Amino acid sequence: VNSCVLSYVDPANGKRKFWEMGSTATRPGRIRAEERKFEKCIAKVLAFLGYLVQGELKTREPIELTLGLLLPLDEFGDRHVLADWLRHGVENFEYNGVLINNIKLAKIDVKPEGYGIYKASGVDSALVVNWGHSDLTILVFKNGKLIQNQSDTWPLAGMHGFMKCLDFPFTYELRDAQIIGAAGRKMDSRILKELSQTGSAAEMTRLKNAIITARGEFWQDRSEDFQAVSLAGLDGVLVGGGTARFLEVELNRFYE
Repeated sequence: VNSCVLSYVDPANGKRKFWEMGSTATRPGRIRAEERKFEKCIAKVLAFLGYLVQGELKTREPIELTLGLLLPLDEFGDRHVLADWLRHGVENFEYNGVLINNIKLAKIDVKPEGYGIYKASGVDSALVVNWGHSDLTILVFKNGKLIQNQSDTWPLAGMHGFMKCLDFPFTYELRDAQIIGAAGRKMDSRILKELSQTGSAAEMTRLKNAIITARGEFWQDRSEDFQAVSLAGLDGVLVGGGTARFLEVELNRFYE
């Protein structure tokens, strides 16, 4: 989607909200890693549904849908509130100025982030490590069921935490973290030069040393968290997320 303007009545306060969404709305800026995904989920879902009706199905006939969503584990307790708000929002919203009111959500199935990794594995009992940019979540499944009192989310413990350890100036956290990840374990200088002010050999050496140091500090903190997680009664460990790829070597050594 190149661009869209979405408006809907916010169920939280009854006021109309407006969002610009799509590729033209993407601008580098400060990452608010502490923001809850729940708060933006309604806008994202309604924008997708508006595009589906206008851009793909092109119909004004009634549509009945089953919706599947993922929430961070520490927001999973709000899933029933989210479902109610979505049902309210979908009744009357505008997509690029066109009223959309022909959608009915027959079912809303909310799962914790990382559930898809588990479901696709075919394993009954496993530890799921879902390591994104903002948070690190561990899910414990035993005999096909999520054991919530053994599962946990560590806020701000994703790549965001690594960037906080990095002793090197950066401008846009998410973009610069992606560059560091793309540079790989060997820290490809051709890629890392995008973070350099001068491109000099001295600056590149300083950047690489900063990455090595930050990686070590960040992994030390996280490995202590992992040590507290019991694998008793589990058949394996399933890992996903960009930060997990960045620390793939460390994770493989830890769980070998």
